[in-house]
Amino acid sequence: MQETSEHIGVIMGGQSSERDISLQTGQAVHAALIRLGYRVTCLDVDTSLAFRLQGHNVTLVFLALHGRGGEDGTVQGLLEMMGIPYTGSGVRASAMGMDKPVAKMLVRRHGVSIAPGVVIRRTEHPTVPEHPTVPEHSTMPEHSTMPEHPTGSEHPTGPEHPTGPEHSTGSEHPTGPEHPTGSEHPTGPEHPTGSEHSTGSEHPTGPEHPTGLEHPTGLEHPTGPEQPTGLEQPTGPEQPTWPEHPTMPEHLSLPLIVKPAHGGSTLGVSVVRQPWQWTHALKRAFEHDHEVLVESFIEGREIAVSVLDGEALPPIEILSPGGIYDYAAKYEKAETRYLCPAPLTERRRQRVQELAVRAYHVLGCVGAARVDFRLPTRGRPVFLEINTTPGMTQRSLLPMAAAQAGMDYDSLTARILQSAFQRRSSGMGRQLRTRRGPS
Repeated sequence: MQETSEHIGVIMGGQSSERDISLQTGQAVHAALIRLGYRVTCLDVDTSLAFRLQGHNVTLVFLALHGRGGEDGTVQGLLEMMGIPYTGSGVRASAMGMDKPVAKMLVRRHGVSIAPGVVIRRTEHPTVPEHPTVPEHSTMPEHSTMPEHPTGSEHPTGPEHPTGPEHSTGSEHPTGPEHPTGSEHPTGPEHPTGSEHSTGSEHPTGPEHPTGLEHPTGLEHPTGPEQPTGLEQPTGPEQPTWPEHPTMPEHLSLPLIVKPAHGGSTLGVSVVRQPWQWTHALKRAFEHDHEVLVESFIEGREIAVSVLDGEALPPIEILSPGGIYDYAAKYEKAETRYLCPAPLTERRRQRVQELAVRAYHVLGCVGAARVDFRLPTRGRPVFLEINTTPGMTQRSLLPMAAAQAGMDYDSLTARILQSAFQRRSSGMGRQLRTRRGPS
């Protein structure tokens, strides 16, 4: 431990749906920074944040915020204006990473596959979705003709998994047994990956998956009432009637994944396998966002790749109960397991790591980030989202991957802190002292 003159503010909490995880991250980081010899103050985000940063004379900020109001570039913008160096990605990368459709559009243009999908918008409504507006052309990527599955050398030529007992997330690997249920795998919750697709056993219904978020050509409205109020088949004779709502996009076939276009924790996420589930799934997503992303549900394995300073760490496979990696699977179900390193062939491991680093650089990320993929049995990895402020609880995926690479928690914290020192070296902080004048 080495005493320093730095006063680090750990910004945490806030009012997003991920507040509790942010507080856990902040407390763990605070303890690590104390062990590293720094003077540290924890700051819960509210409207007085700027005054408290000045009052405590904070010289560097370690961002431990997750979700809106912290991971989306807003707090980063405040710190830029105040001239206080901070950890992690900047304003633009944070904002783009939080906006799932924008992130997908950008990575697709750089050769990273995504699931076909469409964004549906609506005006504010207190309880149920109103008529959505068709997204404007300028906000949606053009249709891509790039095949989802490789036709040349990118297609794996060897087995998808190492020899020996295969690791499977369901019955998508027909010749291998399911994963064991023993305690040798971590069982704790972790900061959300946003990778809310299930690890079920069905395979895509078509031979190829388009790779662009497409423009709807017109969303029709039903003439009759919708039945369900939940995602289970209704059994009663009387069902409530919802207002008119958009029908499922005609160019997408079931199953679909419906989710808010921004934010994390997979709140408001639903898998639609039957037509009667559509209304409730859309309503549920609109409760969390004014924009909803509807995508083809890609069956396969859930893989998370953490990237630290542009270097990919060992991939992790997520095995979630119930077939979907949702909020409950992340925070409430001890049955969720994590395989680190993920049981991949060397070729697939290198490929998914290379794609993660590519997405990291495309968005302009700094410090630590995590990129989540679906890995079909055949074909290219499918990008789900990028997390620009990964969880740093003791059981989060980033520390887990770092430990696999030989880096303990305190060393990881120190590495992430370096991004703040680098911002200072580039000039951030000098303008603050200039504006304040001599003390």
